[in-house]
Amino acid sequence: MSRLDRCYYSHVSTLNAASTIWVDAIMLLSDHNPILISFCESDWNSSILDKLGRSPLRLNHSWLQTSLFRARVEKLIQQALALKSSACMKWEFLVIHIQDVIRECGKYFANILRTSRVGAEHLIVLMSEKVDSGELLSENDYARLCDAYRCLHLIESNAIQSSKVRARCTEVNDLHANSECFFDFLRTKRAKSTISLLQFDGQTLRDGNSIADACTQHFGKLFAATYAMGDAWFSSLQESLAHTPHVLDSRTADICEKPIREEEVFLALGSLKNGKAPGMDGLTKEFILSFWSSLKILTLDVCNEIWRDQKMPYSFKLGKIKLIPKVDVPKQMEDRRPITMMSIIYKIFAKIFALS
Repeated sequence: MSRLDRCYYSHVSTLNAASTIWVDAIMLLSDHNPILISFCESDWNSSILDKLGRSPLRLNHSWLQTSLFRARVEKLIQQALALKSSACMKWEFLVIHIQDVIRECGKYFANILRTSRVGAEHLIVLMSEKVDSGELLSENDYARLCDAYRCLHLIESNAIQSSKVRARCTEVNDLHANSECFFDFLRTKRAKSTISLLQFDGQTLRDGNSIADACTQHFGKLFAATYAMGDAWFSSLQESLAHTPHVLDSRTADICEKPIREEEVFLALGSLKNGKAPGMDGLTKEFILSFWSSLKILTLDVCNEIWRDQKMPYSFKLGKIKLIPKVDVPKQMEDRRPITMMSIIYKIFAKIFALS
């Protein structure tokens, strides 16, 4: 019996409860209407926070190989595990404080790169002056010169890769990734993503506040989880549930409430795609896998706590919507496709249901 089947068995009576996480999961995984999402509040406006925190700092995945970053993260994980609180609260603690770790390591590594660049360039100048004066380099000096060039090469390669990641486009190559031309291209790309004009209800909006209000109104209607009893998908769902027994024997009931296993969590995590943008928690699949030996118990406990309590913290369900243009010159809201970047726990939990 799949875990989604267990969801049907155990929560038949909650189909009309708009705030129930099981309804969210069924609707998200349903082939009938995958865009039908229930919010934690019935009123759209009350589901939107007045002020969202700053966008999470992006983790440089190359840090995962450094002893400094790994030591800081391992210490933070142990602090979270030692808390006398629920698994979800421990995860919240980890998410909040990992931003401090990223900020501190970012400053540290940036200083290291600057110091290394200055030192390497200074050494190259000294060695070049020796060669220009006709002096032969010793074996030790030659080795130091080679190390300096390798250092500059690594720093430049890292800068090029960072520029490519920021650009998110295949047209950027190694020859102009850090050139003035590239940054002009990047500014143009960002400006193109900005909504400066919007046709809405027969009007052309150019004011930022008006455009924001129109977007809110559009998505309020789009994601309002309303349905009619006569809808074909709802009738089909009701017909399927009609064959579900309302009284279960003890053995079937135990199977329905079976806890989530570590293998299920790891399989769900592994099935997620690499290189995806993080949600509001700032955590990626690569980060979780890199620290899996330390995080697997906490991740499993969080998933089982959500499964046992039949509710998910609102912060776990908070997503960041990004509008992707569907045409070269988008003018209306329908010309943009919304994608939502969700937290890693939400992704894992939804995948567990999808793969069951």
